Amino acid sequence: MIRPRWHYDSRALNLRAAVAAMLLQLLAPTFAVSQEKVRSPHIAEIDMLFAEWDNDYSPGTAVAIVERGRVVHKRHFGLANLENSIPISSRTRFDLASVSKQFTAMAVLMLEQAGELSLDDTIQAHLPELPDYGKPITIRDLLHHTSGLWDYWQVLPYTGYRKQDYLDFNDVMTLLQQQRKLKFDPGTQCGGPADLAGHRAASRRLEARSRPPGRRHH
Repeated sequence: MIRPRWHYDSRALNLRAAVAAMLLQLLAPTFAVSQEKVRSPHIAEIDMLFAEWDNDYSPGTAVAIVERGRVVHKRHFGLANLENSIPISSRTRFDLASVSKQFTAMAVLMLEQAGELSLDDTIQAHLPELPDYGKPITIRDLLHHTSGLWDYWQVLPYTGYRKQDYLDFNDVMTLLQQQRKLKFDPGTQCGGPADLAGHRAASRRLEARSRPPGRRHH
């Protein structure tokens, strides 16, 4: 079932993308210095970048600086929910989108190294709930965006989904199960970096079948 979620505001997403790019450039030299130097003067400069959103009426973001496994600075700016004026906090969940892909790929490679799977296994060997698509799709295809699966964002408009609706993992798997024809033969083309279907299927393999008790690959 697709359920309503909090108010969507494209400004917040654009802000977070811009912030990520700025911080990568700003913090690269910072992590090489001592904790004292990290705190001053760079912390004040970082906070100044977000001054425009340090209020109680606009979208915002969360900032954290981790050095040698320790959080040396964290701040929250703006609102997570505009309709209900809920501020961003350390517990606010953000849509990481494609930032999560490299972690999924690394976790899959760790399972391969442990002998729990092969990148050339078909996806049905680990996700039996998925149908036969007429052509074999491998785990390697999922990670390389060459599976030929239709990305769920391409088919969602035909399901009645709206941008303000909530989409969970089970909804995505249902859309993958209902596909009967591939966009192209697996391994012959690349679906592009915006192709999320393969990595969502790989994530399901990690979540449902291979995590140790009490731990999750995320």
